[in-house]
Amino acid sequence: MRNMNALFFCVWVVILMSLIGCTANHALHIADNVFLSRAEQTLDSLYTYYGVKGTCLLRENYPPEVDYSTVGLHPETFSNLPRPYSSLWPYSGTFSSVCALLEATRDIRYADMLECRVLPGLYEYYDKSRMPGGYASYIQEVPNAERFYDDNIWLGIHFMEAYCFTKKKEYLQEALH
Repeated sequence: MRNMNALFFCVWVVILMSLIGCTANHALHIADNVFLSRAEQTLDSLYTYYGVKGTCLLRENYPPEVDYSTVGLHPETFSNLPRPYSSLWPYSGTFSSVCALLEATRDIRYADMLECRVLPGLYEYYDKSRMPGGYASYIQEVPNAERFYDDNIWLGIHFMEAYCFTKKKEYLQEALH
């Protein structure tokens, strides 16, 4: 649980640091703002130390050799299953972080990061086996992982933000899903 709290902390540091000192109407350059620079470094560290090679997913624990427990998850769903990836809630924090950096900087690198790294990982959590479709608490390989309305609401908000910054209609469609 302590490692998951560390992941939560890292994600929220990225969000908060990227928003501090930003004005609503103009983009900032990372080199010109120490908080944005720190937010970018934190995001880079998050992917370096929590990233799972060969995927767009993240771990909840560092170092990766730790025993992945099922503490805090529904026991019937996850009994005695290893969990090599984070649950949806901490993973979705990367979506929030990258949207905040995109808003603050208007740097296309963050739009590309959304498209090529964050969202492909996020879609691993999408459960279309039950209606209506929605994002489950764990990736699709675990059947019947719980779905939480608040997680899905936050994702809808982030898809709206992504649409506002990129004007990609698929993000708007996903937000309305």
